Amino acid sequence: MKLRHGLPVALLAFGTLLGLSFYGVDRLRSVEEVEQQAIARAAFNGDRLAAEVEDEIIAGDAVAAERTLVRLSAMPHLRQAMVFDDHLKVLFASRFNRKGADFAALRGLPPAERFAAAGMRMAGDVLLSDERGTLWSIYPLRLPPEPGELRTARVGYMYLEYDLSVAKDLARWEAGRRFVVIGAGIALLCLVLWAGLDRLVARRLKALADAARAFGSGQGKAKGSVAALLPPAGNDEIGSLSATLGAMMEEISRHQGALSASNEALSREIEERRQAEEKLRLAGQVIASSNDAIMITDATHHIMRVNPAFTRVNGYEPEEVLGKLPAMLRSNRHDSEFYDRMWEEADTRGNWQGEVWHTRKGGEQIALWHSVTPLRDANGRITHFVIVSSDLSRYKEAEERIRFLANFDLLTGLPNRVMLQERLHRAIEEAAFDREELALVLLNVDRFQAVNDSLGSGAGDELLQAIAARLGTAVQDGEMAARMGGDEFAVLLPRCGVDRAAWRTQQLLGDLCRRYDLSAQPVEVTVSAGVSLFPHDARDGSGLLRDADAAARHAKEAERGGFRFFAPEMNAQALDRFALENDLRHALAEGQLFLAYQPQVEVAGGRVVGVEALVRWQHPEKGLISPARFIPVAEESGLILSLGDWVLREATRQAAAWQAQGMALRIAVNLSALQFRQSQLPTQVHSALEEAGLEPRWLELEITESTLMDNTEQAISHLWELSDMGVQLAIDDFGTGYSSLAYLKRFPLQRLKIDQAFVRDLSSDANDAAIVTAIVGLARSLGMQVTAEGVETAEQLAYLVDLACDEYQGYYCSRPVPAAEIAEVVARQATLLEA
Repeated sequence: MKLRHGLPVALLAFGTLLGLSFYGVDRLRSVEEVEQQAIARAAFNGDRLAAEVEDEIIAGDAVAAERTLVRLSAMPHLRQAMVFDDHLKVLFASRFNRKGADFAALRGLPPAERFAAAGMRMAGDVLLSDERGTLWSIYPLRLPPEPGELRTARVGYMYLEYDLSVAKDLARWEAGRRFVVIGAGIALLCLVLWAGLDRLVARRLKALADAARAFGSGQGKAKGSVAALLPPAGNDEIGSLSATLGAMMEEISRHQGALSASNEALSREIEERRQAEEKLRLAGQVIASSNDAIMITDATHHIMRVNPAFTRVNGYEPEEVLGKLPAMLRSNRHDSEFYDRMWEEADTRGNWQGEVWHTRKGGEQIALWHSVTPLRDANGRITHFVIVSSDLSRYKEAEERIRFLANFDLLTGLPNRVMLQERLHRAIEEAAFDREELALVLLNVDRFQAVNDSLGSGAGDELLQAIAARLGTAVQDGEMAARMGGDEFAVLLPRCGVDRAAWRTQQLLGDLCRRYDLSAQPVEVTVSAGVSLFPHDARDGSGLLRDADAAARHAKEAERGGFRFFAPEMNAQALDRFALENDLRHALAEGQLFLAYQPQVEVAGGRVVGVEALVRWQHPEKGLISPARFIPVAEESGLILSLGDWVLREATRQAAAWQAQGMALRIAVNLSALQFRQSQLPTQVHSALEEAGLEPRWLELEITESTLMDNTEQAISHLWELSDMGVQLAIDDFGTGYSSLAYLKRFPLQRLKIDQAFVRDLSSDANDAAIVTAIVGLARSLGMQVTAEGVETAEQLAYLVDLACDEYQGYYCSRPVPAAEIAEVVARQATLLEA
């Protein structure tokens, strides 16, 4: 393209680029100013509001705190405000439908890790969302202590969410308006510049180009003077260019005679190069026969040649690497700075040597000893690099073997004492930082020396290997098993308190105290264990090892195959829990359990329509044991499955017996989370109904909210199978969990049971009254019935009558009573109804 044609195009392109650049920068700056102003305002308002909300929560004024959040919703650009508790459940929200929601059920929030980080720093955190259209503010709040606690470390969070889209759109519109004005000015300036440059530059440069073409065609010689071809010179730069071009043409003419001499010199240089190539051929033979991998690159590090040893070591054929950079061989063990230093040191010092990890063609990483040497020409400039590499694989294998022997037990393959102590030290630091507990279990094989003496040391080693194998499969994620030496093993249990430590130790002993089929003969061994806890017993690794060892010796002396805690009170607590578990096993087998029944009464008519079956335990020595004590033990030990099955069968049998006496009562049975997760649950329910001869419509199964939401797809499958069978289904303690309404409407439920926590202050607490009213309305909209639990006063019952609640149960009608007394309660309610 000619200059006079290209010049306006270039000016137009320049003006357009300049205008667009200004627009882009101005637009970006305007948006960033909006973001920074929003962040500053959010930080200023957030600290003040967080302090206000925190004071209201600590003061126990939940209504004031919620009112503050509702007031915040009027702030410009504020999309929503929420207060979370320490489990990230919404306590209060500017949007009522978010109250009580779990963090995992909410969308569009910052990651939970940002909440935890704000809580750790106890300082607010203001951040933009990934698309930068939303501003998030997170402020930690001190929460009041739980009932029964004197102090608390519970931390909640205030969350504010701002919408920046409108402010950003306005800023972008203002930037566009400024772009239009400035663009018009730039276009006018480009037009003026084009007119001037065409007359002063483009036309004169065309005359110079014509003169240069004429000189190239030989017209200068024909006219006898080069100057005759050039236009008249001026006083400006183009005039100087014209004069310089004329002098250059004259100089070219003079130097044409010297070209022949240069050709002769070139011929001599070619001969010298031929001799150099012969020397290179000899050097090449030496390189090809070397056992070390050799790579030659040019000055820009592009590979020019490799020898056969290079292919053997790295796996690449020459044609796969020639012309490429050695960077293709890099592994992830070195960063770019390492290689930059390598080349720089080879350049400045004349050589670099060191260990380098390469990646072979198949992806395997190998260690090499690298020597990098630059080659220079006569002027000292680098022309090539020679890299010689020796394979260090055998040395690395020996090094790994030494490292293994230093950290692992050679006989069993488990970590040794040294590695355990290092891991224990790190675990203690982490536990101290997170304010958590950990446990160290020391395991000692009982009468191990007798095995050695009777069967030989080979059998003893085989026994230790078998124990290590079982121990390796018994440890769970995050735990660590090690061999301390001799017949002593250890297991580290992070994030573990006294109850879990006792449970896990019992599991470990159950896995280890069994028969071992050795080559010589089968043997029965027991293992004794000692447990120490951080920070209760000791605050360092050596102290925990010492205390665990002392506890293990005590266990071995007291009873082989058992365990002891170092602290006497912990030992007593753990033993009491396991004694309770053992007693519960006997109770199931010996018939110490019985069912009590609490009537469920119509709110409107007062008629008893059903009963809830509640399990009780009459211990022959300890008397009546509270379900609050033995139900958690049953759930932890798995006994809840057999206990729940017994309750289901006994309750259906009793309901059928009442029907035979003329009392048709619905029987409600609670299901535990573990029972509900069993795939054979519908089969068990069907079997119990068949065995009792009870129609399914007279059985109601109560499941808690959290159990239903734990595995929603399995829950839906189970519930529909039970519903198709004809069994009634109810959500127990509704309002205390985290039900999703999207799932709730998919469940084939017939009843919601309002938790007694909302009923207790129904007549005096406006919040509880509002919650109960909302639950009744929700149940009505979903076609369900409602049962209120824990009704104890006439005032509570009167309120439920006004709400048209369907049924109630509680002490106002009757405490849970034995089966024999239910007929009396039914008759009493019938008498009241007639009166």
